[in-house]
Amino acid sequence: AALLGNNQAESELQPSIIQSNATYNEAKAMDTTLGGYAFGLAQWDSGRRVNLLNYAKSQKKSWTDTNLQVEFMFEQDGTDSTLLKQLVKGTNVKQTTEDIMRKWERAGAVDSLSKRQGFAEYWYTFMTTGGDSGTGGGSGITPDIPSGWTLDKPINTSGYLATSYEYKQCT
Repeated sequence: AALLGNNQAESELQPSIIQSNATYNEAKAMDTTLGGYAFGLAQWDSGRRVNLLNYAKSQKKSWTDTNLQVEFMFEQDGTDSTLLKQLVKGTNVKQTTEDIMRKWERAGAVDSLSKRQGFAEYWYTFMTTGGDSGTGGGSGITPDIPSGWTLDKPINTSGYLATSYEYKQCT
């Protein structure tokens, strides 16, 4: 999604966001020729927006469903799904970020490239090191408390019952 001046993605990584915080209008949504009315995590627009909506209907799910959008992104967006699967295999975070922005997303706000690359490098490091500057693990759990913060009692994870994810790693 294109970045705005406030350092947030246009979709704010919320699957229900419509460009410019517009409200849902079925006639606009299903018009393949209408641009500037982008939907979802990747801010799909025009024909890609309509394809997302048709896919959601075929699956009897809401287009706002995060899992549906990710599935659409990687499996149902035609040649764009094939392209994205190739691009995410990139080994250079800066170049991969640029390629995704220019080739897959086809973003209009290309002046945001350096911000996008900074965010991508931050999250890549966080996800591959657990945020701990290189010890590995990739759990996404930061082992240290941020500077200036303290805990008044130990974290109790005994009530955490999920078997498929580690504590604090639900998404």
